Amino acid sequence: MLSRLLAALRRRTADVRAHPLVTLTLLALAAWIVTVASDKPKAIAYLAACFVCALVADALAPGSADGKRGETTAGEPRLPVVRPRAEFHALSVFVAFSALGMHARFGVLDGLVPRPAQLVLIVVGMLCLLQVVPVLWLAWRGYRATTLGVRWTGAPTALVCAAIVAATALSIDPDGAPFVKAVRAGAWAELALVLAGAAPQIIAEEGLRLTLQTRIAALTSNAALGWLLATLPWALLHIPAWIDSGDSLQGAVGGALRIVPIGLMWGFLTWRTGSIVPALLAHQLNVFGLQNP
Repeated sequence: MLSRLLAALRRRTADVRAHPLVTLTLLALAAWIVTVASDKPKAIAYLAACFVCALVADALAPGSADGKRGETTAGEPRLPVVRPRAEFHALSVFVAFSALGMHARFGVLDGLVPRPAQLVLIVVGMLCLLQVVPVLWLAWRGYRATTLGVRWTGAPTALVCAAIVAATALSIDPDGAPFVKAVRAGAWAELALVLAGAAPQIIAEEGLRLTLQTRIAALTSNAALGWLLATLPWALLHIPAWIDSGDSLQGAVGGALRIVPIGLMWGFLTWRTGSIVPALLAHQLNVFGLQNP
């Protein structure tokens, strides 16, 4: 296992040299998260846990990956992209409708867009956000479930990553984790409902990330760029809900930036395994609030 970890570290070190712009962006984001965090040790632990999870996922996945080209080698599953440009443009439209639907749903467009038009945007936007429209469109273009990443490859890796995140959160703040509070309060039914209710949203979010990052990677011949750029709209789509819950615009944008590292870790799981299942499992088991330092 140690040799695998060292090999994974060498591969990711090579990626750092190959992608200086992506690396500088991530370093700047990490520095900002630590600087503005009210709990700096927790922020550092959060960033470290995301990095360790990515390293472990790389070590446990079969074969090795070429992060520069977004291609696959030595047995890493490949997700085909038939027409990168056309598919990226279509998916970008779906993301735009998702964003408009979220804004309409949480009242951000009140006074700007007539109510009937807002209702249309909510319906269309939710169908796009929940990946109903994108999946049907991709199926119509000939994609099957397996070519969209629905396979069990890497599921055990997700459990390891979820355990790393949980252990880190509990070691830093054993009493503050939302899951721990719910368990101590005996709110098992409420916790089960929350987890079940979150499942469709998590499937939608990880589906969005998978389809975007694979298309951007194919379009630019750069898996690292696709990995980064696909996570940004995922994070920003959380802003309307947070504003509706009482956050200021500045606070909501800050919250979106804070969740980028864990989103990148889930995106790395998808890219490294060629499957959406590990990211789904790790996301669903993320109940300890580590990403909120």
